[in-house]
Amino acid sequence: MKKYIPLILTLCVVFAGCPTADKHVRTIGQDDQANIRIIQLKLLEFEHSGAKNLLDQAVKDLEEIQKRGEYNKKYRAKVLGLFAMVYYYKHDPGKVKKYMEEIEYTHNTEEYYFIIKALQEKTADAKLMMLNQGLRKADTTALIKLRLADIYFSMEDYRNAAALYDEAFKNLPAEYTDYSGQNRDLAYHYLKNPKEKTDTQEILRQAVLSLGQVSAYMAQETDFLENINADKNADQTTLVRRLKDAGFIYDRKLGSMDVCTRKDLAYLLLHVFAYLKNDSSLLDTYGKKYLNTGRKSPIADIRTDDYYFDAVLVLVEREIMELPDGVNFFPDKTVSGLEYADMLKKMKAQ
Repeated sequence: MKKYIPLILTLCVVFAGCPTADKHVRTIGQDDQANIRIIQLKLLEFEHSGAKNLLDQAVKDLEEIQKRGEYNKKYRAKVLGLFAMVYYYKHDPGKVKKYMEEIEYTHNTEEYYFIIKALQEKTADAKLMMLNQGLRKADTTALIKLRLADIYFSMEDYRNAAALYDEAFKNLPAEYTDYSGQNRDLAYHYLKNPKEKTDTQEILRQAVLSLGQVSAYMAQETDFLENINADKNADQTTLVRRLKDAGFIYDRKLGSMDVCTRKDLAYLLLHVFAYLKNDSSLLDTYGKKYLNTGRKSPIADIRTDDYYFDAVLVLVEREIMELPDGVNFFPDKTVSGLEYADMLKKMKAQ
């Protein structure tokens, strides 16, 4: 038996060094898979909030995963990649280099390996080249596609951006859509409206618009206000004042920085619409009809004596504005830049 011991030891060494040996190191459990997703979401939130405590929490969570034992190469590389990502955000190049070298040795087809290498590149073209290399080689590619989409969006290549956002969101948690979905929607918006000025992009990005932004976007993107002394180059405060003087804004106390609610936007849009159509009867036709007959409002959360009653009915009837749930108008809610742009587009068509 003794003469076989060297042979057995040799086989053990060979087996331990071959790729199949990795299969005998335990794979990551469901709990740690869930923990990895949580860490990824913390990094996502950090990217949008800048809250540094999220990075410290991520480090602790990753260290806890490491304490639970050796995983196979694929999942070890995932943990190393997350460590590298955290320290990239912490501006610690020494630790980033350390973890990247470990990934290179352990499993260099990990998605974060290509993402971090792309982040370290100086130019957009170099970043694109590295990320596209990752598309060909990485085990998973959803996060790579999301990074590519962001770069294409910044380069105003909206066709590639939209396609990549859609592909990425198919395989990512809903939180990624919550954070990046607006860029995807904007990409599609610009594809449908290629002549739209890019200097209004910031207004389109907004989830909530001020009265000044509403006025400025209308002045810049349409000719609706040309004949009421509201030139395209006027500042927002001046535009709002001129619209008040024209009677297009109901509440005289509102300023350019105040949030524009759906009811005040409806009032403004109806007055602009009636002006363009040279038809002042649009301003009170429904009000007279309903008040004189005692009929109830056809819209659940709007009263017949509300100052915006006629505006809501006219705009909903003409499909310029909508009832979000098919029943209510939600007069005190706000509108996003994209929703507002769509309303103006519908007005133009009429």
